[in-house]
Amino acid sequence: MILKVNMIVIVLLLSGCNGVEEDYCENGSQVCWSTNNAPYLQVNEVPTTSQLIPNAVDGYRIPTRPGASYTLVVGRELGSLRFHVSPGTRVDPGANTIASNRYPGEFTFVAEESVYSVVIEDRGRPEGSLYTIRVYYYDEPSAPLRDSRYLDVDAAPVQVRMVGDELSRFDFNVVRGNDYEIWVNTTSGAVDTFLSTIASVDEELYEQVDWYGNDGIRFRADHDGRVYVAVKDRGQPTGSDFDIQVIQLWP
Repeated sequence: MILKVNMIVIVLLLSGCNGVEEDYCENGSQVCWSTNNAPYLQVNEVPTTSQLIPNAVDGYRIPTRPGASYTLVVGRELGSLRFHVSPGTRVDPGANTIASNRYPGEFTFVAEESVYSVVIEDRGRPEGSLYTIRVYYYDEPSAPLRDSRYLDVDAAPVQVRMVGDELSRFDFNVVRGNDYEIWVNTTSGAVDTFLSTIASVDEELYEQVDWYGNDGIRFRADHDGRVYVAVKDRGQPTGSDFDIQVIQLWP
């Protein structure tokens, strides 16, 4: 929260936020940016949430592998904003961007360089902007997040309680070609269940879903290794109680 600050601090916030600095423009662009000091947006991590004051900017660098396909997701929670994407660490909307003046949503690109830059630009409404940002790539190795709970296949159900809007993550090992089923039995409240091969699975990033947790999720493993599950409370005032279990299906 920003309370009372002096004018010098305000000017610094407006001219460069989150490691972004205005840079020399080619081809008549009005504003360009350097992201040399911007933080890295790690691939397949949970979304980053950030707030911008009016007309401020944020910047990020994405580490990439040439030839790989990445999807950038920018979500707007409040205000009005746009984003630009460029190879390297310099963003010139009139010269080198692969996406310019894009409104919140998804943008997929095939990397040709080892780093790409993203600039998020607030459009000047009095309330500023609140947004989320993430990048994912399905073939990137994914390790369980710190808050993920490991489930043994064919073990007894695990009991979980969540407060309203809470999300719980789980992971378990699979063998390629085997069939599995995820059962979520809700004893109070209501939840949704999401399945993915990416550890940061949630209601935005998943391959399969069981809305309200009524039907379970069945799938055939296409690899040896981990699979990830997220269970999300549907905003119940009293939260949710549920049991979760993974079983292997036999022919």
